[in-house]
Amino acid sequence: MSDMLALRLESLAADWQVRRFNPNHAPPGAGGGQFTSGPQGGAQAAKQQKPQRAANARAARAKGNLLKRARADDAEAGKLEGQLKGLRAQQAQALAAAGRHRTAKAHHAKQHKAARQHHIKAHHAKAVAHHTSAAATAAATAAALGGQIAGLVKRIDSLRAQAKALRAQAAKL
Repeated sequence: MSDMLALRLESLAADWQVRRFNPNHAPPGAGGGQFTSGPQGGAQAAKQQKPQRAANARAARAKGNLLKRARADDAEAGKLEGQLKGLRAQQAQALAAAGRHRTAKAHHAKQHKAARQHHIKAHHAKAVAHHTSAAATAAATAAALGGQIAGLVKRIDSLRAQAKALRAQAAKL
């Protein structure tokens, strides 16, 4: 037992002598050891790596945030494209209705001229008036939907461009 104690004391004395004559000595392990020298070795090298790792972590977070925003913009553009599909269908229906009302108006106008009896003429006159206003309403609805569609297309294009720019910015990091 005393031999073990003596060996341990010799080891501690040697370690103290090394530190006494080598102020840059670092404990054994990553970035340290008996033969480290100068400010680049040992624990100081590890300290210099910490700011670099922090900068890398910040860059990775920034890149992740940029990509997250790009995905969010793409998701919003996808939702808007679904709305756009519905608006285009409504516009097509309104244009078709306007066309049908114009055709019916022309038909009733022709029938009004050909009618000989007064009540039949009155019926066709009312039908012409109805189809005139209905065609105008349907055309106005189609025009309003066209404006909404144009605005939606512009918003989708801007979201897609913004997402593309965010991805490019993230790729540079």
